[in-house]
Amino acid sequence: MEISAVYKRLHKYASAATGLDDRQIIFANQTGEKPLKPFITIDLKSIKQIGTPLTKQIDNEGIERAILSMRAVATFQCFGSKLYEAEELLLELDAKLNTELADEIFAGDVAKQRILKPVSLIPTFIDSQLELRAIFEVEIAFSRTVTCFVGLIEKVELNNTLNNEK
Repeated sequence: MEISAVYKRLHKYASAATGLDDRQIIFANQTGEKPLKPFITIDLKSIKQIGTPLTKQIDNEGIERAILSMRAVATFQCFGSKLYEAEELLLELDAKLNTELADEIFAGDVAKQRILKPVSLIPTFIDSQLELRAIFEVEIAFSRTVTCFVGLIEKVELNNTLNNEK
């Protein structure tokens, strides 16, 4: 599963779990206009491979396919317009990670490992205005397929110079 596909599944899940419109769920660190509040940002970080490949196969053309076990931290930040709105939306997102909704959307391709940061309020002042914001971080697991051309050795010929044999 490519990173873009993980983002798409997280986006779909966040929208379904919170009831927010697709346009109110955005990816973090984007430039451009932000949607009207409330909205949620999604960020993936600390993406890493865990252990050795789950499977590794080479086909007849010398193309190797390896399935890697991956982990990442998914950070959801919610920006609200009313008091407690941001926390409530992220609590919904957290609570539904253990339901059929998550199973249906992730279809076994993405799985929650553990919660790293429970839903927490992060009040911030911007131009002396209070911005209502909450954060939720969860470690997720997924598998990624990597392909590369490794080639094949078709024939090996050994020469024995002592006995002049092949």
